Amino acid sequence: MHSVWQRKLFDWLDEELLTSKEKRLPIFGMAKLSHQEWGEDDEFGDPQVELIHYFSLNAKEKEKIAPNLATSLVQRFQEEDPINFTEALNDAGESNKIFSSAALQKSNEKLRQSLTNDQKFETIVNAKRWPLSGDYLPKSTLEYFKHQLKKLNEDQTAKQSAQSVHPKLPVAVYFFKKMPDYQMVRILENTPNKGVVRFNVMYNKFWKLVLATTYIHLKVSQEKEMTKLEYQQSRGRLFEWIQNMILKESDNTGIPLIGLIKNDRNKAPWEDQNGKEHKSFRIDEAILIEYLSNEVNPESLKKASTLLYTHWNQLDELDDRTSGNRFQNKKLKTKSN
Repeated sequence: MHSVWQRKLFDWLDEELLTSKEKRLPIFGMAKLSHQEWGEDDEFGDPQVELIHYFSLNAKEKEKIAPNLATSLVQRFQEEDPINFTEALNDAGESNKIFSSAALQKSNEKLRQSLTNDQKFETIVNAKRWPLSGDYLPKSTLEYFKHQLKKLNEDQTAKQSAQSVHPKLPVAVYFFKKMPDYQMVRILENTPNKGVVRFNVMYNKFWKLVLATTYIHLKVSQEKEMTKLEYQQSRGRLFEWIQNMILKESDNTGIPLIGLIKNDRNKAPWEDQNGKEHKSFRIDEAILIEYLSNEVNPESLKKASTLLYTHWNQLDELDDRTSGNRFQNKKLKTKSN
């Protein structure tokens, strides 16, 4: 496996061992000196001191301290060149990058402001059941997503050999020993230990996001005076869009946020044939990744649901102008009431 950050780590280690810098000597190799004595300014960095100590030991002693040394070196590398998920997500999630016009950005801001001090919206964060009286999402729509997560959970029982973490987003692919042509994509927690977001946690976050966007859509549909049929059909499209962004079942060109993909066994999908990093997720997907990788609170739910809803509405209205029968002639995987 040759991930972007592994190469950076090896380049950094190579530099610590062999590269001569100003006021710092290499551990091995030639260095051009301006004097023949050991100068006060000729120093070794902390990682170099650890490496010098390691190489001075016999084989048995090296074997004993190697794991701790490896951990220490990785930590020092991350301190110098951290994988800053939060910074990358903030950059990716800027609303002025996702909307095609200032009017849409203004529309999103207006939508967010309309939810300020909205008690019903804030109850969604801790909701245990569907709280919208007079409106509900059919059980089948959520059961399908839960079923897909269950299947993925069973697939993950296959022993994994390694993982490759995305250099900018809390997403990783896991490589399988028994299924070398397949990889499992998982979202990571945006925490220091970067653990995998468990499937039950993923489902709960997804359920709250669907509930929040449904609530927003209900408010907007009332303002637009949609008929009941128009509301129900558009709500089905909204749900399918969010679900497909995660599972990528009807989009073979993208990378699922969670699920199995068939890919080159030696590379993560965000690495090109030369092993270089390239863009792999759209901004709307990065917004969803940010939401799913963090703890849910009223502000994070408001940010994700309003950005995604405004973006979906933009795409839906564009599709409406170009195709009169968008989804009416398609058999949806999930059914709307």
